Amino acid sequence: MRRGEYGYLSPLERKAIFQKIYHFAIRCNIRYKQFYFEKREVKDAFELRARIAKSISLFIRQKYDVISRFEKVILYYDNGQKEINNILNTVFATELSAHETRLAYQKDYRLSQVADMICTLKLLEDRASNNSLSRSEELVFGSRRVLIKDFIKPIKKPEWK
Repeated sequence: MRRGEYGYLSPLERKAIFQKIYHFAIRCNIRYKQFYFEKREVKDAFELRARIAKSISLFIRQKYDVISRFEKVILYYDNGQKEINNILNTVFATELSAHETRLAYQKDYRLSQVADMICTLKLLEDRASNNSLSRSEELVFGSRRVLIKDFIKPIKKPEWK
């Protein structure tokens, strides 16, 4: 994306940075779960918060046998959205006996950059399915087909179902 310190970079420079993070993510032995909610599908903020909390709680319960093998679960969060931070802390405190929350800035943590990249790819997947990629996104990824084949499909492999 052309935001912050990346705003002055050319599409090719941004693509190079993106590809480094992407290939790092592919090489890492990570598993992730992505939650996606459409604001237009809920009537108000209360319903949205409830859906988010229920989804995360259900996921933790479904994967508890795997998650509980760890001595401690650490939630790294950048304090971006206070509501999400509150939901995550409440659900983790309710569902997990040993968890810790730490403030994390993307510039300091590679896995935080990977998480942001995975979220960005989800947004790009939605835009691609609606044929609404921006000119800048097309310059970086080439085409809708290349984006889906070379970036979106491979990154979905380690996603927890």
